[in-house]
Amino acid sequence: MRLIQTFYTRGGSDYKMGFGSIDEMQSFLTDSFAIHAKNYDVYIYADKQGAEYLRTFLPVENVIETEFKLPDARFWNHAKIITQSLQTEAYIHCDIDAVIYDKIEFDGVLTERYRAGMSMFEYQFCGLSPVARMICSGILGFTDMRLKDAYCLRFAELVINWSAAFVTYQSLWTVEELLLTNMIGDTAMEMPVNSFKHLQGGRK
Repeated sequence: MRLIQTFYTRGGSDYKMGFGSIDEMQSFLTDSFAIHAKNYDVYIYADKQGAEYLRTFLPVENVIETEFKLPDARFWNHAKIITQSLQTEAYIHCDIDAVIYDKIEFDGVLTERYRAGMSMFEYQFCGLSPVARMICSGILGFTDMRLKDAYCLRFAELVINWSAAFVTYQSLWTVEELLLTNMIGDTAMEMPVNSFKHLQGGRK
């Protein structure tokens, strides 16, 4: 199975990907790539500047230069949706700050985990309903390509149609997760305990 990642530097302005330094990011990504390559066909999709940088320490053939055409640059999470929209076979998308230790088998949709849902008025403005439990997309996989295509298309439509007045960090950071949860409910398979690590916030 393919394991894909997104390395979007915003035209060379961000190589840290949320880590404290570029060196810390590079060290983590080097190690996680080696772990992933044992179980998956690994491909990292990057913008031009990101691809040039990654090819200095990762195999050239595993880095795919990608043009991320974001209609609204404030939707930083759109880049990894674009990466997923390019897929034609089953895959797992893993955030740069996460690592999957095991070979995971699943059918349908795979999520890192379910977490408590949110009910912000911004989401309701866009026609998304609040949920009690919400998919976490730090690790997200699809074997159903028709569902994946519908998900990516709906996200792109949401970006285009969203009123600029409602675009804030608080209204963006989980929007793709709430969208998918609205589409499939709680039917996704959760990652097995201890099969992965995802560094978030102060853990990086």
